[in-house]
Amino acid sequence: MKPDDHIARPGGSHGPGFRRDRTFRARRSALLVVACASGAIAAPPNDDCANATLVGPGQHAFTNVDATTDGQDDSACLTFGSSTTWNDVWFRFEAASSGLFVASTCGLVDFDSRISIYQGDCPSGDAVTGPLEVACNDDGEGCPGYSSHAQVPCEVGDVFLVRVGSYLDGFTGSGVLDCSVQAPCMDGCDPTAQMELEPCGASTNDGCYSNALAAADGPVLAHEMIELDRPVCGTWYASGELRDTDWYIFEVPEPGAMVAASLRSPDSVVGYLYFAEIQCPLVLIDYQYGACPTAMGGRWLTPGAYRVIVAPGYESTTICQADGPVSRYELEVYREAFEVPRPANDDCSEATVVGDGIHDVSNFYSTTDGPASSPDDCGLFGPSILADVWFEYEASCDGTATVSTCDTVDFDSRIEVWSGGCEGELLACNDDGPDCGSYTSLATFPVRCGERYLVRLGGYQGDRGSGTVTFSCDGGCCPGDFDGDGQVSGSDLASLLGAWGTSDPLIDLTADGLVSGADLAALLGRWGACQSAP
Repeated sequence: MKPDDHIARPGGSHGPGFRRDRTFRARRSALLVVACASGAIAAPPNDDCANATLVGPGQHAFTNVDATTDGQDDSACLTFGSSTTWNDVWFRFEAASSGLFVASTCGLVDFDSRISIYQGDCPSGDAVTGPLEVACNDDGEGCPGYSSHAQVPCEVGDVFLVRVGSYLDGFTGSGVLDCSVQAPCMDGCDPTAQMELEPCGASTNDGCYSNALAAADGPVLAHEMIELDRPVCGTWYASGELRDTDWYIFEVPEPGAMVAASLRSPDSVVGYLYFAEIQCPLVLIDYQYGACPTAMGGRWLTPGAYRVIVAPGYESTTICQADGPVSRYELEVYREAFEVPRPANDDCSEATVVGDGIHDVSNFYSTTDGPASSPDDCGLFGPSILADVWFEYEASCDGTATVSTCDTVDFDSRIEVWSGGCEGELLACNDDGPDCGSYTSLATFPVRCGERYLVRLGGYQGDRGSGTVTFSCDGGCCPGDFDGDGQVSGSDLASLLGAWGTSDPLIDLTADGLVSGADLAALLGRWGACQSAP
């Protein structure tokens, strides 16, 4: 693992597939041993490499009880300080077709097995080296009882030596070896795939802050961008505790998407796949691991930038081979079919008509059709308002109306109030209301009885959620009764004359933008007691 790669290994300190307790494992294996006096049972006929049993595709019964150990000690399968395959027996297999040669005891033996696959000749005479190990496995992914599953690419005519033995000396048993040639999970990358820019063995696309540019307010993240619904073809390597992790960034458009991922790699590699938030330190959203293909089921992601990270597992060994299949993988992050439950009042033209009272609201699946910014004086933390829904409020008074999500929604809300339709004038706005918790909002605005006002409710920087919004109106419904005493009289005339020549919306009875003679005539026409005084 590279120094700046801090992805926690799921499943404990050793990750999935690693033993938590070697002592427990030894005890468990001991229960499977068939006790017998030394020399009471002859060694199996394929005890030595030179006497390997010739096998073809299919299942082959065997035992390693009383088998000796004649294979080499050095193996890529090093677990708990030991790489020896004890009490080994041998098989020889010739591939009749190209593909993936698989040798497996997965769920087929009664002891803790190990498998190594070799190419070359058995050691003879004074030779101290043996054939070349091309694959090995101690505990196969998903295999019960610590049984094994090893595989390696093959061509027609390739000859393999298969060595099957025990994790510990003397902990032997019996079972079946299953041999087959299968079609490989990955047979090259899609020709339309985007190519990873990082060369295999380099580290420009690794770690949360890797390849970051300096900036006054902190590092600017600069990992490779990939497109949704288009595969990316990359390379990686793994050897013991060292592995190459590749970090990509993708963008989810409005209103969000059900996003899934698939990772295809060489069959001998356990693939790790992560979704994460964009920020550092890393915040994981989900992860998956396993044999090819590694698949991450769809989950709803709201609009914005996210990371997808891929890595070969610690259980795997693969070398950098830029033009070969061994170290190459194909990743695709894609949108699954999903019918978005778009809010009925998502657009301004579809605003929900409401009056005073409490109304349900959700902007979780909404788009943004209003301006992306509010005036700077609408809030202290920037003007962004996104993921909006709309209400058309009919005022029940001449006076002041209030629209509030104060402590009644589960997202960082922002409110705007408009007059004159969708292309009208902004009357009021609020980001964080006074005495409102969790960045919820409250806005007040002047209204005239019976007139309608558009209320835009969105999320600060696109935050999303649901809850309720409350509308209320303070004042009676009596045009011209500016002081609210239930009649149009001299005090109201004084208020009108005091606002003469202004655009005061509470005094401008004709709503023509100017307090003038037309408003004086309207007020005198309503002189006396209000017909609908409260």
